[in-house]
Amino acid sequence: MKEILFPFTFVLFIMITYGFSFFEKIFNFSDTLGWMKVHFEKTPIKSLIPIGLVVLLIGELITFLLSIYAFHSLFYFDQNDSIEWMMVANIFCLLLMLIGQRFAKDFDGARTIVIYLIPSLLAMIYL
Repeated sequence: MKEILFPFTFVLFIMITYGFSFFEKIFNFSDTLGWMKVHFEKTPIKSLIPIGLVVLLIGELITFLLSIYAFHSLFYFDQNDSIEWMMVANIFCLLLMLIGQRFAKDFDGARTIVIYLIPSLLAMIYL
């Protein structure tokens, strides 16, 4: 039971995190874009914010879909191979957000991203 509990729980965590994040950004796209423009207005990447948001949304959607696939693979086939792809997408999104927070000199935001990054990296080792 222990062998399967951690992968299920972690995949479910990723699914919930990225599902909510993606749909929140989609349904509040203009508010999210407005917030990001203000957040990054004093950075060298301020002109890249609209495309950066789209790239982040695509990354979050891919991570969310891969988490659904990984959960399905674990539940029905007892296979965790698909978790690796989900983790790659997850780490990509987290690093993208971390780089953005560092450009914005938002150290509290960067620290929050690292809080998600640490268990993700540990999960890659465990899984």
